[in-house]
Amino acid sequence: MPKRRLSDIEKVQFFCIEYPFEFTMIESKLFCNICSKLIKCEKKFHMDSHIKTNTHNALIKLRSRNCSTDASNPYSRIICFPERLIKLFTRLNIPLNKFHSEDMKLFFEAYNEKLLFVKKCRQIFTYLADRRLCDIKKKLEHKKVFLVTN
Repeated sequence: MPKRRLSDIEKVQFFCIEYPFEFTMIESKLFCNICSKLIKCEKKFHMDSHIKTNTHNALIKLRSRNCSTDASNPYSRIICFPERLIKLFTRLNIPLNKFHSEDMKLFFEAYNEKLLFVKKCRQIFTYLADRRLCDIKKKLEHKKVFLVTN
């Protein structure tokens, strides 16, 4: 009997199970929590090569030093500078395209961070929104919600 090929979603789920703290699934794509970027996952080789990159390993070391984390797991609630900044911008209703101003460039250089591009900000924003939605779904899983509208 021939082997059944895994769909893209099944591949992403498999990778998320294999590395639960480094990768999450956003829509049907693989997202690296460490590098804050989407990873190509057509083959296992793509993910393994991403894990072995110098950038990924350097960010793991950097985040383990600079970030506040949950005590049970070093990767589980990583709240780092870009995520905090995007949360702040969205709470204050500041558009993400403001990241390209000269003042923001100086701000990022002062804190030794790379300047975030709008595309990366939107990726982090969708990741944070999906994570928030999952948290809400878990809290309301077996509860009834009553909503009144006019």
